[in-house]
Amino acid sequence: SVDGARRVRLDRGDISMPVVAAGSAGKAVVVHGESGVGKSALVLAAATAQPNATQAVCINLRHLPNTTVEFESLLGCPLALLLAELSAPERLLVIDAADAVAEGMLEQLRYLVAAARAASLGVVAISASDNKQVVRDIIADCFRADVIEHGVPGLTDTQVDEVVATF
Repeated sequence: SVDGARRVRLDRGDISMPVVAAGSAGKAVVVHGESGVGKSALVLAAATAQPNATQAVCINLRHLPNTTVEFESLLGCPLALLLAELSAPERLLVIDAADAVAEGMLEQLRYLVAAARAASLGVVAISASDNKQVVRDIIADCFRADVIEHGVPGLTDTQVDEVVATF
């Protein structure tokens, strides 16, 4: 709401928890769905639900510099070295807006996935449905493993009713 007093939290753990479980097991996952269905919110909520068991680094592909050299310069070292410092039993790299690869962010996506692979992290990439195949193919090539696809459906009528009743 405008005043921030009203909030609604929909339980969609049945959708998000399998994604994080697969990513935490060292696999690569592409989460896709139409714009606005809550892909990012679902993944981030699930990835941070168990802070003692799971560590997640979340990077929005659209927010990265134009080159990986510039990104490493900002970090002060290669990303793989930083990711290797994570110590939780389950570790993953969440790449939000991975569909920005269609906007010229190919080098950056490959860099992120290669760094995660080098540090033995799972990868969860979040993409709009129309670019999921491109994202999937790039990750499969860089991760050198099968990629699991997970679609996020829109809200059910009951969930929409709950949101409408709150606001």
